[in-house]
Amino acid sequence: MAPGNSMPSRWLTAVVALLLASPWAAMADDNPGQNALKYNVRGASASSRDNHPRALRLHEMALKARLAADDISGAIMELHNISVDHLRMNNLDASQSSLSNAMELYEEEARMGMGREKEKAMQEAMAHVTTLKAIILLDNGSHEEAGKWAERAMVYCQKSGCIDKGRIMNVRGRVALAADAHDTAETLANGAMAENRKNKNQVETANSIRLLAETAEARGEREKANEQYQKALVIDREEKLGNKIAMDLLGLARGYAAMKDIESAELFAKRALIVSNAADYPTGARSASELLEKLRQ
Repeated sequence: MAPGNSMPSRWLTAVVALLLASPWAAMADDNPGQNALKYNVRGASASSRDNHPRALRLHEMALKARLAADDISGAIMELHNISVDHLRMNNLDASQSSLSNAMELYEEEARMGMGREKEKAMQEAMAHVTTLKAIILLDNGSHEEAGKWAERAMVYCQKSGCIDKGRIMNVRGRVALAADAHDTAETLANGAMAENRKNKNQVETANSIRLLAETAEARGEREKANEQYQKALVIDREEKLGNKIAMDLLGLARGYAAMKDIESAELFAKRALIVSNAADYPTGARSASELLEKLRQ
């Protein structure tokens, strides 16, 4: 956005007006910092229970409180949270709009010239925002753009000392795999796995292992791929991540199919279909159905 553009002020005014019109506004008191923390914690709790509409509302209230305290790094993180809430409700446009608003707010802060945009909390918040931007682009097939945003995310992360380096490396590894740069993808996956294990991040550790499996699969190393998918599946079952479980099961089904073990391939594809349907993961359900159809021909 060019300097002098008034868009950030318009969208901030609109956000605050919307929130003031809500019955939730009556819950506010005179301490916006405490309010922000209260709503943020409640929003995280709602999200963990998959109550995404409630999580969205609470994160919107947290955003209002952050803005009332002129806590811009906190506001950027709440916009990130709002983006995640929209994404989980399949509102892609709204999710991307929230990320754009976060970036505009950061740019506006930088133009004010007080130096707060260089603070650790601000850099860490932007690492989260740009990482999510890269993931969304990657999932929508814009691999080159995703790679650029992942690089930006790593710069923010390194400046802030954030603990998401492994997550960003996973994204970069997926970009490399999409470009058939298998050696690079494997190197990034192994590096990401080390970071994620160090930080005890089980979800991203499983993502690293799955990336290794996908890389081996792309090379035609079916047995090695199946071994890695099985490792990822153990973690994803522990974390109860339905869509990730389905990905692992599908990977195993493809592996067994390639090794001409049709019976095992059908078993894993059927289970992937069950999990995908129960987890509201249409991409997985479609892939499992297509694979089953091929196996039965």
